[in-house]
Amino acid sequence: MEQIIAGKFDSIAKADSIAVLLNQYIDAKDICIFYNSPPGQHGVLPIGGDENIDPNSEFAHQYAIATGATAGVAAGAI
Repeated sequence: MEQIIAGKFDSIAKADSIAVLLNQYIDAKDICIFYNSPPGQHGVLPIGGDENIDPNSEFAHQYAIATGATAGVAAGAI
């Protein structure tokens, strides 16, 4: 079973400095630093969420139209 070492830091600079120290004992590919937003931050906007638009949804509507059209053509062909 893998072991997990976790820590909570006030800044990314502090987390990075600890990662450098840990790198003396642990392979760099096994060190992960991530940010967990404070409770309630996900509901910043009146309708929910913390961003006006999902950064990965730029072409979602085009994909949906193309998928629907393909399904319609396939159903019509059958």
